[in-house]
Amino acid sequence: MGVRNSFGLTVDPVTGNLWDTENGDDDFDEVNLVPPNFNSGWDVIMGPATESELSRLPGYDGYVYSDPEFSWQQVVVPTAISFIDSKLFEKYKNSVFVGDCIYGNLYKFELNSDRTGFVFNDPALADNVVNTDESMDEIVFGTGFRCTTDIEVGPDGLVYVVSHADDSIYRIMPKTMMVDEVQDVDSTIPIQYLEYITIAALIIAVIIVFKKVRSKNAIPSQTKTTQP
Repeated sequence: MGVRNSFGLTVDPVTGNLWDTENGDDDFDEVNLVPPNFNSGWDVIMGPATESELSRLPGYDGYVYSDPEFSWQQVVVPTAISFIDSKLFEKYKNSVFVGDCIYGNLYKFELNSDRTGFVFNDPALADNVVNTDESMDEIVFGTGFRCTTDIEVGPDGLVYVVSHADDSIYRIMPKTMMVDEVQDVDSTIPIQYLEYITIAALIIAVIIVFKKVRSKNAIPSQTKTTQP
């Protein structure tokens, strides 16, 4: 009840709880824990509710309002939301990831002990809101994805981010794997290219030999002198 525009849905693999992202009108985009009979408050409330808003919220029997677990005061258009259930990313097993469609950010939120909300080191985020004059550094995990529409763990255990704006799928891997892959690329020439490299080398060698032979067999030109 009262959900304005939810783009992302995900289920916590540990608790089975449902989470969503919800786009506001012109402020206060949200990340919500969605319990049974949840009332998200639209169109009276977006973001944390004030006493005045609560007093104006229509009463629907059996539905209970609760504040979002996190809000952006400035519009970011949160989209995909996902838990990273992968042994390769074990350090993030207590986090939830969210993409956006305005800044191209991938956000990481650290879950509290009962996995019903978030914890932050930055005191400014203790109210579960990032206001327009506050830093998002603590929650920004990655940038440059433009408009994210999906975040998934692949069969290989790596994380894949779909960018609608780039028409691309980005792969995220642990730093140790990235170092190994770069070294492999630098030290190894794919077999399908060796043939072309060999042919190019032979052509260059033939050209060099041909020029040397031609230079050796050339007849010196003779100058004809005309007497007056």
